[in-house]
Amino acid sequence: KMMSTASVQVSRLRCNGQVRVAGRNEFPPVAPGGPARLSWALTAAPQGKRDLVQVGYELHLVRVDSPLADERSGTPAVTASSCCHEWKRPDCALQWHELQPPDCRKLLPGCWYRWTVAVKDSCGTEASGSSYFYVTDPQALTGVSWIGSHDIRMNELRKEFNVGETVVSAIAVISGLGYYELYINGKNVDPTRKLDPAWTEFDKRVLYATFDVKDFLVVGPNAVGVLLGNGWYSQDQYIPPSVQKPAYGPPRLLLNLTIATASGRTITVVSDESWTGRSGAITFDSVYHGEHVDARLLRPGWAQPGFTDPTSLWLRASIMNDPGGAVEPQAMPPVRVEVTTMKPISVAKVITNTWLFDFGQNFAGWIRLHVRGAPKGASIFIHFTEIAVPKQNSSIYSGVIYTDNLRAAQQTDMYITGGGKDEVFEPRFTVHGFRYVQVHNLWKTPTVDDMEGVVVHTAADEIGTFESSNALLNKIHAAVVWGQKSNLMSLPTDCPQRDERKAWLGDAALTVDEALFNFDLGSFYVSWLQEIRNAQSAEGSVPDTVPRTFGKAIADPNWGTAFPTIVSCLVDHLGDVTTAKDMYSALRAWVEFLRMCANRDGLSNMYYVHGDWVPPPPETRTSGALCSAFAYLNDMQQLIALARLLGVTDDVTTYSQLSFTSRSTMRG
Repeated sequence: KMMSTASVQVSRLRCNGQVRVAGRNEFPPVAPGGPARLSWALTAAPQGKRDLVQVGYELHLVRVDSPLADERSGTPAVTASSCCHEWKRPDCALQWHELQPPDCRKLLPGCWYRWTVAVKDSCGTEASGSSYFYVTDPQALTGVSWIGSHDIRMNELRKEFNVGETVVSAIAVISGLGYYELYINGKNVDPTRKLDPAWTEFDKRVLYATFDVKDFLVVGPNAVGVLLGNGWYSQDQYIPPSVQKPAYGPPRLLLNLTIATASGRTITVVSDESWTGRSGAITFDSVYHGEHVDARLLRPGWAQPGFTDPTSLWLRASIMNDPGGAVEPQAMPPVRVEVTTMKPISVAKVITNTWLFDFGQNFAGWIRLHVRGAPKGASIFIHFTEIAVPKQNSSIYSGVIYTDNLRAAQQTDMYITGGGKDEVFEPRFTVHGFRYVQVHNLWKTPTVDDMEGVVVHTAADEIGTFESSNALLNKIHAAVVWGQKSNLMSLPTDCPQRDERKAWLGDAALTVDEALFNFDLGSFYVSWLQEIRNAQSAEGSVPDTVPRTFGKAIADPNWGTAFPTIVSCLVDHLGDVTTAKDMYSALRAWVEFLRMCANRDGLSNMYYVHGDWVPPPPETRTSGALCSAFAYLNDMQQLIALARLLGVTDDVTTYSQLSFTSRSTMRG
């Protein structure tokens, strides 16, 4: 076994493009039939040498019962008896290893595996690193029912069960629409994971997560609890002129908890009609409009065994309709809260009993508010905005917050106090884009210490940095990074604040290159590409937004160009040939659709929807048809490059000839 030394490190271990952060209850999924691409980076340790070159590696694969427990134990050394699979490549410089379908078929579904790579560099230095992945079980949710209620707002569900002996492993497979939080014996199994699952076209694809919950269980009585939020599964989110989603309705839960005990017994807890639920303390939640919490309705211990509640109406859960989409593992990082919170730079009284907190910059997320000394039943209103209006000729704020840019989105939370001495309000199932927070009806004069800003976005590590001698350029780059973070919400959105927040393809086409320079977003974009392909029509067109809830069903060519542009950028930035191969036929269909439009109308009259969108005054708009023609030619060039990369020689010839002819036509 190769041993680590001080001068070189193995870092950024990835499975199918996804990095697992140590200590997190999050594991990249691998399908039972594979393939699985395992990759790593070789970096110089502090004081180490530069320009390191790998000359060989060994890869060891070990099945583990509980990756969290295994990780806490210090990742035991790989031995001949514990290693179930190994590969030795003593003369290989590649920093990746592909587990092909024959290899993956040897892995057991529904199990975790630790993989350890040991490398040697050109200086003879040796190092190793380990990570984990989960082999999905296609049968885990087969036959399991979605549950919820049409009778009440059932957003708090629970079930008790007994475990009679020591737990060896416990796997929770869960999805909840629109959002969910999972608790076992009163503890959130992953408290930094938020707004889960990722937003998809739910009638085509629904995503689930898998958690290692062994450490949460005890011998004896246990309880599982789930909070549900509306998220994007609610009609409330589809404000006209958004495209309506008539099949979407009340929140619902899908869960399978499988427990293996020391004697070999298996205990299974699934979502069914034996669960009970109630309308909990979250009385309203909306992505656009905010969240209302009535602390008088909180029931401490609701997700613990032995809980009783004679004052609430707990009903049996009902079987709910299946959303219709294929249930698949979420193979991208979830939305998470950042570890470091934001502090307001000031707080000022603006009108009677109303205070304005200023965080000094825009960001996406929510706030954590400490409420002290309020009587039971006091209603506190919290408004979020990007702009506050100062008094004329003064830097003092007038108490007027500017909300016109929010349009129909209210961006307002409400908290009704429970009468505690020191209460904390923090929403769960909404998100805001803001700099200023206006709070009405606090009972004591607040300080900046009474509020924290919670930054929320898809958990993508920042991998790019920029610094120059020009302070303005540095500020512009910082603004770009913050703007990008605020629009990573499981999809690349256009804004975090108004009644839109859609994944517009045009915005994504213009930002993907920057985003991949700054953030580790490979699996993020791969997941969204699957959504685009799912939304593609039989004739090859794609919509303006995906999931399509706004814009046209047939995208403007300069919006649809996101499809080939993102695939090309994944190749350029990450060498992701696998995604290029997977998406190629769909990309070709998109180019063929544009070709059909060009043949029908002519390049000089190509269709457009948005064209040269919102040019800065006093500039005039460029011809929309001309913009579309250039988008078509650009997409054709990208397809030619991908065809050449993948060895599709017939397409290289066909589209090269078409490109030459089309460009000649354009030149007149």
